[in-house]
Amino acid sequence: MTLLRIGLALALVTLAAILLMYSRVPDDRTRGNVSQQSPGVGQSPSAQPSPSMGVLFGSVTTVVPPTTGSGEGPGPIPGGSSAPVVAATIGVAPVGSSHIWSAMSGVEGNFAIAVPPGTYVVTMETRPGMGTARNLPATVTVKSGEKTRLDIHLDTGLR
Repeated sequence: MTLLRIGLALALVTLAAILLMYSRVPDDRTRGNVSQQSPGVGQSPSAQPSPSMGVLFGSVTTVVPPTTGSGEGPGPIPGGSSAPVVAATIGVAPVGSSHIWSAMSGVEGNFAIAVPPGTYVVTMETRPGMGTARNLPATVTVKSGEKTRLDIHLDTGLR
């Protein structure tokens, strides 16, 4: 039993080391940033663009279908609404390039990533049941020293 615990502890330490090692892209931008201080709708992200960089930011939301039940307990909100999507992986690639940077949405569904000025194709990895983003892939232009917003709305097809 003790040997099993030691093996499990070593496996967890190794996994943590691998995640830390591969969480950086070669140009030192962090892959998978999750900001606990996510910006709200209409607000700018806390990331400030440098004069030679720009920031692409936005939110990822999904539609929560209305319910016809009594509304007791957890579940969809009566009348329907949108809800943030946590840990969505957003891919950002310069047009004509296969190099992809990625950002991850935080607990409020918001994301932000600093990139050099240019035109980018934005995509998102989907998980089963997540729905599809009708506005992706999207082409956006990020200017030096500026913030560019792109909100992603997922449609699960549930009504």
